[in-house]
Amino acid sequence: MPAKTNTEPLPFTPAPGVAPLSIPEVDKAVAKYERLKEKRCEASPGEIAAKQELKKILGDNRLKLPQNEDGLRFYRKDGVDYILEETLKRRADDEAGGEE
Repeated sequence: MPAKTNTEPLPFTPAPGVAPLSIPEVDKAVAKYERLKEKRCEASPGEIAAKQELKKILGDNRLKLPQNEDGLRFYRKDGVDYILEETLKRRADDEAGGEE
């Protein structure tokens, strides 16, 4: 077994590519989004569930849906287009121990 030395580990010095990316204006926008998302989620869980169900059903029927000028599939009902598109996904960092 090697002998122990009394040296301290080197201090961590953030460097590009090593430190987590931090852009103040993005951090501020994320904080605002998270606050409003929490407020909305508390206020309307039924609306969120209905939207998720609609998105799933539209996805299940995607090949039956026409495409708009942007190439996105949509369904028109009562003058409103329900557009099936890629959305921003939010996922907790695995190391932080959070859930989606």
